[in-house]
Amino acid sequence: MQVRYTITFPMMFLCNMKHWLFSAFILCASFGVSGQSDSTAVASDSLRQSSFFGFPVVYWTPETRLGFGGAAVYNFYIDKSDSISPPSQLQFGAAYTLENQLLLYLPFQCFWDVRKWYSYGEIGYYRYNYYYFGTGNNDVEERERYGVDFPRIRLNLLRKVWRNWHVGARVWVEDWETKDFETNRRFDTGQVPGGSGGLTIDPGAILFNDSRDNVLYPSEGWYMEFTTQHASGDFYFSRYRADIRNYQAVGKKHVLALQLFMDWTEGSTPFHMLPMLGGTKRMRGFYEGRFRDKSASMLQTEWRTNVWRKWGVNAFLSAGMVGDGPEKWALNTTRIAGGGGVRFQIDKEKKLNLRFDVGIGEGQAQYYFTIGEAF
Repeated sequence: MQVRYTITFPMMFLCNMKHWLFSAFILCASFGVSGQSDSTAVASDSLRQSSFFGFPVVYWTPETRLGFGGAAVYNFYIDKSDSISPPSQLQFGAAYTLENQLLLYLPFQCFWDVRKWYSYGEIGYYRYNYYYFGTGNNDVEERERYGVDFPRIRLNLLRKVWRNWHVGARVWVEDWETKDFETNRRFDTGQVPGGSGGLTIDPGAILFNDSRDNVLYPSEGWYMEFTTQHASGDFYFSRYRADIRNYQAVGKKHVLALQLFMDWTEGSTPFHMLPMLGGTKRMRGFYEGRFRDKSASMLQTEWRTNVWRKWGVNAFLSAGMVGDGPEKWALNTTRIAGGGGVRFQIDKEKKLNLRFDVGIGEGQAQYYFTIGEAF
């Protein structure tokens, strides 16, 4: 079995086992800190407490050499007298490597006005190296390394209109600069769609339903998001996406989670905007972007349970496929991945977990360590 380690905090890094200097898992478990950001808060329905957790990260990969940084998560309430809205959350990750690479990452989600308003998204900046395996379902063993330098802004705003249904708008903006190609490979010879980089401005509309009992660790309810986007800038393409999740409590300690995800594009879609499988959230066990094309679909299930005090375990299984369009999806191109993991609860009130997962996809093992559930 070929083994690769992927540490996500919440970014994803790829390294070979023989190059380990430190274990990010041990570092984070040893040095994580927590506290209340409002010392005057009291435990009541009308005045709820905020929390902050921070963690250092140290890692080594062949393409980065030594990398170091930190990650943090801040849970808070926009209006502490609002007993209906779930906690809002900011996550932050930063890393710098001796190869002058930089990752800055700030995802967020905010609820206010008794859950009538919901905003989520990501602001980040990346100067890093990634791997490209081409498009389609081909079993390409020889990956191609490329460098990128880009800012990312993803903003979503929704308003409740009826029961648990929301409507809203989104805009994604990225300005890619690709560099450090391998000589006489696909990027260098212009074979990659959008491989020279460019600006994408990607506005769209959202229809959203959320009846989960807890947004960080749901045990009952539905999550449904349907979006359409139409990009301009240096590329013109349309994107359609459906993300449907269901959660069922089984007894007092068990949860069964299901997710159906479909994503497809039409037009001149650049390679970095193509639907893809792999990574810390969808098809754990494959490198993020290992399979990409103009459309992708995935079905995954996960069983979660508490085993002792703050400790829990999980097992997951996923199946997915990519194609030139939804009409190209075929069972004989389906990829399978699965695995399991460990959870440690760092915030009992909000049910926020540290997550360590081991995913295996077609003979390769990927390891993930991050904050919050995959879905």
